[in-house]
Amino acid sequence: TNYFDDSTCGVERVVVQLPDVVQALLSNESPHQQAEAARTLRRMLCTPGDQSIQPVIDAGAVPCLVELLTSPNPTLQFEAAWALTNIASSSSEHTFWLVQQGVVKRLVHLLSSQERAICELAVWALGNIAGDGFAMRDLVISHDVVPQLLHILATQSAPSLQRNTVWTLMNLLRHKPQVDLSVAEPTLSTLAHLCSSATDEDAMSYAVWALNYVSDGPNGHVEAVIRAGAVPHLVRLLGHHSPNVVIPALRTCGNIIASGDDVQTQTLIDEEVLLPLGAMLWSTEKSMLKEACWALSTICAGDHPEQIENMFARGFILRLSEIVLLEERADVRRDALVGLCNVLIGATATQLQAYHILVENSCLPAICSGSILGSADRKEVFVALQAIESVLKAGNSLKVSSSLPSNPFCARLNQLRLPQALWALAQNENQVIKDKAGKVLRRALSLS
Repeated sequence: TNYFDDSTCGVERVVVQLPDVVQALLSNESPHQQAEAARTLRRMLCTPGDQSIQPVIDAGAVPCLVELLTSPNPTLQFEAAWALTNIASSSSEHTFWLVQQGVVKRLVHLLSSQERAICELAVWALGNIAGDGFAMRDLVISHDVVPQLLHILATQSAPSLQRNTVWTLMNLLRHKPQVDLSVAEPTLSTLAHLCSSATDEDAMSYAVWALNYVSDGPNGHVEAVIRAGAVPHLVRLLGHHSPNVVIPALRTCGNIIASGDDVQTQTLIDEEVLLPLGAMLWSTEKSMLKEACWALSTICAGDHPEQIENMFARGFILRLSEIVLLEERADVRRDALVGLCNVLIGATATQLQAYHILVENSCLPAICSGSILGSADRKEVFVALQAIESVLKAGNSLKVSSSLPSNPFCARLNQLRLPQALWALAQNENQVIKDKAGKVLRRALSLS
């Protein structure tokens, strides 16, 4: 019996006939009738929206479909798996109901199916379930699914199967709290390899996102990603043409910088990560620009004269100064400001002297601007004051070492009306800002 047609009333008609459809599913004497019933439910569940799912559940069809996953008939397995995949991709409530019927164990068994289409549907359904949150993720992992997914990636080359398998792996490494490193680590070398070998852009993007989720954690997780050989691939992908690949690569590099120690950050520096990060300062994509500013600011924090030299020599400091002066989006401007200030704080007196024209004409006007020193954001004001203080200290060192008549930066700071701005900040209601501004003002006046 053909319960479904392509007319607008098709779904409504099947809802009315659902008892007959379910009865047909139970008809072990007629595999053809079972297949037609399963196909009817699958087509019904493929319609847009979730309105068809609850009637199917209420009719008692789900346990029947779950049972058909163990059928020796590949057609029945295929239709049942597809229908259940559609249910798994809907709401959390529907996914939970599905899991209660014991579907996970049966789907995992289908991963070894010789029928590629059935295997792929099982992968897809498990990915939908795992993507529903950490509880569902951990339930799927408890069925020892990760080794089977890795085996599929190692032995199957069909693009859609590879794409769906990497997507499911990504969902298994997603969510907080993080999966245990013992679960994540076996996947990392495969994921790192996919960052360079995947021919499908989506599969590559999923692999990089998976690395991002693993690296967004304690130092041990970062070390595992590095040990898997992912860093060279991540740095190379910062130059990829698609933001879908670049953004997760950028965030993964950011995780290594944020959570890693100096040795781990050095692995990125050794791969010349500064160059693609610096190039992103001209990006029109907000998320890429913001993440690049943040990553550069973190790399340049502290004693890193070689990286700071590159920042000056390659024009990245000039670009950060422009962003600070011209960017209207406060969060992007803040990250650019921190990057600019970290460079000025970490630069040696010799570097500031060598690039004094750039410092005086771009950097100082940016950090002394009214939009920064007059900002309501205390972090912006404080980091700018720190940078100004460092420049004044460096200028005093140059004055002594080169026997100059005065601090070489004071004249420019006076032109920028820094003393007046510092005087105003010395009256600030925030004690930290007040004290810092007073200290910088006293230093500026003593060196003038």
